[in-house]
Amino acid sequence: MIEKKHYVFLDGLRGIAAIVVVIFHLFESVYQKHNVNLFPHGFLAVDFFFCLSGFVIAHAYDDRAENLSCLSFFKRRFVRLHPLVIFGSFLGIAIYFFDPWGNYSTSWNPILIGIAYLQSNILIPTLISVPNRYGNLFPFNPPSWSLSLEYLANIFYILILWKLPRKWLILMLTFSLSSLIYLAHKFGTLSGGWHPETFTVGVARMSFSFFAGLAIKRYFFLFKVQPNFIVVVVLLLIALGMPFLKYNWLIEVIIVALIFPLIVASAARVNISNKLQYTADILGRLSYPLYITHYWFIITLSNYCKIYQLNKVSALAVIMGATCSLVLLAYLVLRIYDEPVQKWLNKKLSRHIN
Repeated sequence: MIEKKHYVFLDGLRGIAAIVVVIFHLFESVYQKHNVNLFPHGFLAVDFFFCLSGFVIAHAYDDRAENLSCLSFFKRRFVRLHPLVIFGSFLGIAIYFFDPWGNYSTSWNPILIGIAYLQSNILIPTLISVPNRYGNLFPFNPPSWSLSLEYLANIFYILILWKLPRKWLILMLTFSLSSLIYLAHKFGTLSGGWHPETFTVGVARMSFSFFAGLAIKRYFFLFKVQPNFIVVVVLLLIALGMPFLKYNWLIEVIIVALIFPLIVASAARVNISNKLQYTADILGRLSYPLYITHYWFIITLSNYCKIYQLNKVSALAVIMGATCSLVLLAYLVLRIYDEPVQKWLNKKLSRHIN
């Protein structure tokens, strides 16, 4: 069997985007404002993840999906994604009970809390109102909203998308782009998906970006010149750091529909040194655990900052220290929990996966 190319630079970009998400959420928590942020559009990193996912899934499975049963595909994705879903939910409910600044213990309803926690572990959105969780569809780990849509995209892929003719994929890409534009204009932003009122925004974000990733890998991989990796990284950071301007909704659509696909297509052509490949590999491995395990601290810090005011120096120190600490935590979770659990699950399911 010919070994597939591994796009290690794309892994590195995923890690950078995950760190940006953490910084974006930390700024929101400390300043309690949406317009004071080092990366005002850091939340769009999720759209970048969706686009990367479509590209990587097409690369990994397009040429073997026909000989791979749905059950085997689901098992592979479950092993890759779900251990951290469970761990992230555990962190979320733990901090819910022990957050010293939460001030919502009197509103606990054990039955409803138990149901919401169960739904969080199996990635089913909940409409249960959990105090101090702002209507999140996944109150114990809000980033799980994107994982639930990632699962849906994966199911849709193995059932239909892997064999979808080009014209139908382009048609679906066009329809999802139209939906994205409409909803961005309606809400004035693409910041949505985590709340019942904006869940359709999340679906549109996932649909377009995942389809775009598939299309890039299959049909539009036309770059012949190898871009400089620094240019690609800077472009990603500029997109996520774009300030809020007058036509914000349109800028966000441009970032998601044009800039992110351009970055993915460009990054897949980038060659980097062995030393940078090692760094990119570490960043890629850290990206998912960092994204799915950081929000417990965001909630705690937000509750603290509602009570105590931080000056600018203290705020920046907290943000820098928390970013480094959460990256370290993600690394420990990766090495001590995620990788061993994946290895164990793969061993247990190996006779059924192939």
